[in-house]
Amino acid sequence: YKDTSGAILHAKKRTALRAKDGSFWPRGASLLPCGLDRLHEARESGTLVLAEGESDAWTLWFHNVPCLGIPGASATKVLEAGQIEGVGRLFVVQEPDQGGENFIKGIRERLAEIGYRGEARILKMPDGAKDPNELYKQDPAQFAERLKAAMDAAIEIFYKKVLADARIKHFFEDINMNAQRRKQKAFLSAAFGSPVKWE
Repeated sequence: YKDTSGAILHAKKRTALRAKDGSFWPRGASLLPCGLDRLHEARESGTLVLAEGESDAWTLWFHNVPCLGIPGASATKVLEAGQIEGVGRLFVVQEPDQGGENFIKGIRERLAEIGYRGEARILKMPDGAKDPNELYKQDPAQFAERLKAAMDAAIEIFYKKVLADARIKHFFEDINMNAQRRKQKAFLSAAFGSPVKWE
């Protein structure tokens, strides 16, 4: 685990393939997110994925997707305002279990506590995959395309909720929502390395 300058702060010990079977944080050390040294990538793209643990972060970094790994569903308070300053769009990975629900709840509460003013969307993996790492293992060649489809779906859900919310829907009365959705999807393609041009 590194700080924002890239200096190593802690080394977490892993003795099994599954974290719950063997994963040890240094005794007495405070929990930290994984990927603090790569937050400049999120600020450059304007988008960041929040996921549980290191393996999802490694998978997403390998595909040039900015990610911050939170060390467990119950450790969402490690997220600090400074870490996501300048990032206008968050995708929060929800795993299909109680831990995933707890993670979403914890992130939602934490974002409110630290006064985050950007957009946050729930990102669920397709085809029964638990998380980004499992999605990659299902079909490495199709990972990027399937991840983008999941992000596109998160955008659709987001705008459906926006237009159903009486408190804010009036802001979008004169907006072409189909065009707005296309812009969001094109932006994400460009942010995550697609040759699609975004302006």
